[in-house]
Amino acid sequence: MEKKISLEDKSLNEARSASMGMIRKAVSAVNAKLMHLNKHPNGDYENLLAALKKRDDKKFISMIVPYVEDVVDQIESS
Repeated sequence: MEKKISLEDKSLNEARSASMGMIRKAVSAVNAKLMHLNKHPNGDYENLLAALKKRDDKKFISMIVPYVEDVVDQIESS
């Protein structure tokens, strides 16, 4: 039997697809910012790296949040 896809299912799938696209875009942008830090090391980069090496999730997350917020702000303003 063929399963019929309702308009509601189609809309939900489109929304999921768009959300995943925005998430991928945000992850890519945050990664680019971190790679830029890698090329121009500073205190932020060194502290992020130290937190990763120590597996200090709380410190790493609190340090990366400003970079994520900057990317989200850029996405929202475009």
